[in-house]
Amino acid sequence: MLRFLRPLGRFAAYIFAGVLVIALIWFAANRLFDEKPDPLRVAFVSPPEEPLSDDQNIAVGILGLGAPRGTDFLKFGAHMKDLYDRRVPSAEIQRSFTAPMSCASALRTMKSTAGWTLRTTDPRVVYRSNAHPKY
Repeated sequence: MLRFLRPLGRFAAYIFAGVLVIALIWFAANRLFDEKPDPLRVAFVSPPEEPLSDDQNIAVGILGLGAPRGTDFLKFGAHMKDLYDRRVPSAEIQRSFTAPMSCASALRTMKSTAGWTLRTTDPRVVYRSNAHPKY
C-alpha cells in the first residue's frame, strides 16, 4: 500500500531539483549579462564641486515665483533662499510670500472675486463662478 510513495517522492525530488537548476541558471544569467554601470553615473549623482550661483539655480527661481509684481523673481528668490538658510521663523517667511502685491496674493484675490471659466472635454460641464458645476 505504501509502495507508491517512494516513486512519488522521487518524482517530487526531481521536480524540486529541476526548479532549483532553472533558478540558478536564471540567477547566473541575470548577473553575467547585466549591463555594467555607467562611469559617468557617479558624476551625475554626486553634488557639484562648487555650489551653483543663484542665477543658475532653479530652486531659487521657484522660490521667487511669489515675488511682488514688477520685481525680479530671481532676486526675490535669492532673498527667500537667504531667509531659509538663516532659519528665519516660518511666520516671517509666509509674510514675505504673501506680500500685498505678490503674484500669489493677486491670484488668490482673482480666484475669490472673479469667476473662473473652466474648459473641459465634457460639453455639459461649465463653470461660470466659484459655485458648483452646472450640467
